Amino acid sequence: MNFAYDADVGRANYYWDDNFPIASTDAQGFVEIFPDGTWGISNSTSASLPYICKIENVPTPNPDSELGDSSCEPGWHLLLTDKGEEDLDGKYCYRQRTEPKDFAEAYGDCNVFGATIMSIHSEYEDKFAQSIIGHANAWLGAINMPDGNGEVYPTGWQWLDETAFKYTNWAEGEPSLNNDEYCLELWTNGFWNDNACTDRKPYVCQKRAIHSFCAVPGPDRQLCGPQNIDEMECADGFGCCWDPEIDQCFRPESTFQCLEMGGSCKPKDFIDCNRGIGPGVDICPLDKRCCLDCQTDQCTNEEEQWETDDGECLLAQGQCIFDTLSCSQVIGDGGVFGSEQCGGPDDRRCCKKPTGPSTVTVTVTVPASTGTTDPSGGGLSGGAIFGIVFGVLCTIIIAGTIAYFSGKNKSSAPLGKNL
Repeated sequence: MNFAYDADVGRANYYWDDNFPIASTDAQGFVEIFPDGTWGISNSTSASLPYICKIENVPTPNPDSELGDSSCEPGWHLLLTDKGEEDLDGKYCYRQRTEPKDFAEAYGDCNVFGATIMSIHSEYEDKFAQSIIGHANAWLGAINMPDGNGEVYPTGWQWLDETAFKYTNWAEGEPSLNNDEYCLELWTNGFWNDNACTDRKPYVCQKRAIHSFCAVPGPDRQLCGPQNIDEMECADGFGCCWDPEIDQCFRPESTFQCLEMGGSCKPKDFIDCNRGIGPGVDICPLDKRCCLDCQTDQCTNEEEQWETDDGECLLAQGQCIFDTLSCSQVIGDGGVFGSEQCGGPDDRRCCKKPTGPSTVTVTVTVPASTGTTDPSGGGLSGGAIFGIVFGVLCTIIIAGTIAYFSGKNKSSAPLGKNL
């Protein structure tokens, strides 16, 4: 449903594209949505109604990064933010927690997800927090706890994620620090208030967005950098992934997407991939590709069933492989995919050496004569005599055969006019 602006009537006039409401060009008020989904004009400015806040979500993943795009787990919202000089790439994930908890419980619940309570560093983030918490005041992740002498820390309020506490949006007269109000609360109108940490409120958990190539388990990680490296040096200095839960800097051997497909990232010349190569050119780090190599019992049984229909390819001295693999890499230079049948999926094809026109060469070897010569020197050897006799017999047989067939042809010819 489009909402249009009309300046031809001499003043700002808005109307719906279905021409409702147009009972009067002087109709003024606020747009209201009714329970049945229809819209109308409400002239009341004091009615208490629920509402929906909207903020533009502007994630800017970097597809050129060797660590992959920034992403969040299901149920989390990705947001591009600016948390100051300490921030690395400005991409964070947020999740609303609606069950009210006191501040310590909220902090512990976020920690279960490897997160902390949300920090705010701009009006943009403040409005985003408003939109996600709904219609209840909520905790923000900052404290101003007193020291042993009852004095607040010299640095004042501190964010739990250790980012700089520079941007503020205090309500008028706040913070008051009354009655041990050492925890930070966000009101539904976006202003801030200090409140007792024992109050129970909803909250928003926050954690860094993970690069898609970094979301891999321990066995698929290779340690990166010196032992005591920090997060900024890990990411900016070495271009590696950081695990905040165990303070580990690592380079992924595989990627989350490839592992999800049942594969692992291997060098491009690796060919032992019984299910071919996974789709996507950027699913693995540079100079690698996703090798799908299934070794489960189910895969073994499937392959045994497929191989029962590989006979035509085997007779052509070929090998059935998935066509995402390079045929020339599997069987050597010159390998091509042929039309011979293979069992299994359509992309499992016959890889073989190319064949040209067939040429048959027959070689006849005549054994050398072993006969002996007449000692007197004037006669023929026994082998020569045998050869003469054998030749005469062959001549007689051939001549007799020709005569027989010639006579037969004459006797079977039709009677001529000379008879």
